[in-house]
Formats: sequence, C-alpha cells, structure tokens
Amino acid sequence: MAEEPVDESKLIMSSRDIRAEIREAIWERLHPRLTAFGERARANYPSILVQVGQSHNDAFVLRAWTSLLASGEGQELALTVDVTIGRPMVTLTSELVFEDGEIVMGGPEIAIPVSDFARIEGLLAWLRALDDFLAAMDPVVMRRIRDLFRAP
Repeated sequence: MAEEPVDESKLIMSSRDIRAEIREAIWERLHPRLTAFGERARANYPSILVQVGQSHNDAFVLRAWTSLLASGEGQELALTVDVTIGRPMVTLTSELVFEDGEIVMGGPEIAIPVSDFARIEGLLAWLRALDDFLAAMDPVVMRRIRDLFRAP
C-alpha cells in the first residue's frame, strides 16, 4: 500500500498552533507579573508612564515587556521577555534594559524541551526565578527610575 502524500500546509498550521498555544500559556502567566512590576514602579513614582505589552513574529513566539518612562520623551527602562522555539526547545530569556541597549541586568533564562512544555513544570520554575529576580532587582530598578527623572 502506497503512503499518502503529506499535506505540508497542515504541518505549517500545526507548527503555528503549537506556537500560539505556547504563547498563550506563557502570556497568561507572565502578564500579571509584568503588570505588578509596573504597579510597583508607579507606587514609588506616581507620575511614571507604564506600558505593558506583547507582540510576536516569525522569529519570536512572544516578546513581552513592561516599559517605564519618566516622560513621553525620556529614556525608557524596560523589563523584557523573549520566547523563541528552536527544535526541540522553547527558550525564555529576560533582561532589564534601557532603550539604547544598555543592559542593566540579565534575568533568568531557561530552555524547555517542546515535548515537555505541556507538563508546565519548566515554565513554572522559570516564573519563580523571574519573581525572585524582580524582588532582588527592586532596589536597582527604583534607583534607575530615579535616574530617569534626573536625566535631561
């Protein structure tokens, strides 16, 4: 019996479905943390502009951020999270960075096998590491925000 031909459009769709599922699983758990990070900054600096967002493209399953600005035209400080898939791994990286590319501090990173992602333990471990990173970085973040307000 002859093999049935492979419908490549279904393979591409399947890959995109996996990307969407991974993006949604991460965003659902990450969004509250990014929002809380911005709220902590606003509690100390009520006039700071905070934006939480996400995007995705062919290279990034998810790019998520919390952006902090002292004014509409000032320097931006951002907490960023990038998620990529390179068979067979889902890689999550994070950093605290200024818009000019200066990295204040690299955050937790993890590579989770795609096949294990549905079990979620790896993602939860990374989220705990991110929570610890943000707690440890809080004084640094507040000092850097203060610097944003001093910048010309």
